[in-house]
Amino acid sequence: MQRLHWGDTKWSSPAVTVAMACVAITVGTALCDCRADADDESAISRIAAGTLISPDGLRGWSDVVLVATPKVTDGEVSEVSQMVLRYAAMLTTVIAADAHEVQGQYQLRRIGIGMAVADGENFRIVSDRDGEAGLGMIGRQVLQAAEQSLDRVTVALRLATAIVIDSPALVAVGKQHEKVVARHLIWVQPKSGSVSSAVWFIRGGESPEVVDGQGMFLPENFRETRHLHVDVGEFFLGIPGPNAFAMQGLPPGKPFPLAAPHAAAACATPLTIDDFKSLAQYLSAAASRQ
Repeated sequence: MQRLHWGDTKWSSPAVTVAMACVAITVGTALCDCRADADDESAISRIAAGTLISPDGLRGWSDVVLVATPKVTDGEVSEVSQMVLRYAAMLTTVIAADAHEVQGQYQLRRIGIGMAVADGENFRIVSDRDGEAGLGMIGRQVLQAAEQSLDRVTVALRLATAIVIDSPALVAVGKQHEKVVARHLIWVQPKSGSVSSAVWFIRGGESPEVVDGQGMFLPENFRETRHLHVDVGEFFLGIPGPNAFAMQGLPPGKPFPLAAPHAAAACATPLTIDDFKSLAQYLSAAASRQ
């Protein structure tokens, strides 16, 4: 179980390590006994309700990838009631990884996702499905909506050393809230077992594109304050609609450009092994330049 770095942007080593990890993906894609299954249900699991996320990690998973706690900081915040702001910031998104060693090489068994609430200095995974969330009527409705969003997370590609997942997201573009896909690439370095990740937003349509033309390498075991933008035009009688709150851009990390021709591979749906190999080679080069 690896230690979770609360609130900092710790990199386990300089950018060369990130580059080498990306190289490891490329090698693993080309040479390992890889799986290339999209929508593979075994590649993504819900983290069990009641699981605690502490500075030491979380039970049943090798690594914490991301702990994102929302905070409404932008838009017409002063026009929104404190109760609505409190519920908007109630649930923390958690992504975990389960890496394990097979014959001296680490593989990525599965990705875990879940919603959590603050529990003292830690976080506790909650689910409306177990009937024990204890969040009250309004809190339960917020949790139900969040879990419906988790239901729409899909696997874009699964390999022995990497999993790519797509999740629906709302991002603030100026003052407008736009529906996008957040694509997370999560991989394990075969020799060390170190787990790393990157993320970018995909704008759909006939010609999909990477929002703002960039992605982000995330720190390992990363806790993020996720800044949200509020649009009161998406409220009805003081009640926020499903598009009322949107992310203010990518999580903080180390940015990398995703312009043509690499953006095509980054946006590909379905994502093929050839797309992935091309993307991994590019990300390795991008990391080495940082």
